[in-house]
Amino acid sequence: MQPCPGDDANFWILRPILAGTAFQLKGIGKFAPLYYAIEYIRSPLSSMLHADNKSMKMTALASLLPATLAGYYLPTFANFFASTLESRRSWNAAWQLFPVVVPLLQLPFRIMAKPQPPAAPKESKEQRRNNMFAIRCTYTTFAAISGLSFLYARFSAPAGTSLASIFLPGLHGHTDAVGSFSQGIARFLQYDQILSMASGFVWLGLRFRELKQSGAQVSWWKSTCAVLGATVTVGPGAAFALAWGWREELLARM
Repeated sequence: MQPCPGDDANFWILRPILAGTAFQLKGIGKFAPLYYAIEYIRSPLSSMLHADNKSMKMTALASLLPATLAGYYLPTFANFFASTLESRRSWNAAWQLFPVVVPLLQLPFRIMAKPQPPAAPKESKEQRRNNMFAIRCTYTTFAAISGLSFLYARFSAPAGTSLASIFLPGLHGHTDAVGSFSQGIARFLQYDQILSMASGFVWLGLRFRELKQSGAQVSWWKSTCAVLGATVTVGPGAAFALAWGWREELLARM
């Protein structure tokens, strides 16, 4: 997510904390549609094309990757691969706090950032191009981690188990009572994933529509096939990261 150039520091930090806490307490599937809707309304493409002060956006971008790696991915993988059960429980407890930890890890970057002087439109475009290195590092890293995790799940699944049965709820029996706690959690996570990822892809579709309306060369047929192909091959998380990166690449050329 990218903050609107007019966002103040408090909202820039509080928004992901409040949203992430709601995700953890009630499930991301319930609040993701609302979160993406708010982000879409607050950060229209016009504000990104014509805003003079880009320091907020680039500060958020520069801190997003290290903060997410340290505050989210580290406890996530330690939660699964720690040597003892007790340490896994400790890492799981630490992981629960990531909605607060990740934004707080970004806070020092925001405090140390200095507002940049207003730039001419030509300079603003050049500045966006110069920052594409950081953007590419971010979305390729997220895509690689998500894609490798998806492939690990695919090839480590028990024999005879389909990916559809792991990630998608069945078409029948979804209203039946669950027989165990693990079965209930599995069903909850399946619906949680579908609702959150569907919201994200709708948000991406709206963002690409903005680009197309502003003159970017976007083919809906090619875009849809690319996202579907990436989703099947490396998973929806990697597909989302790559599509977001593609959107940023197109935006940098405008």
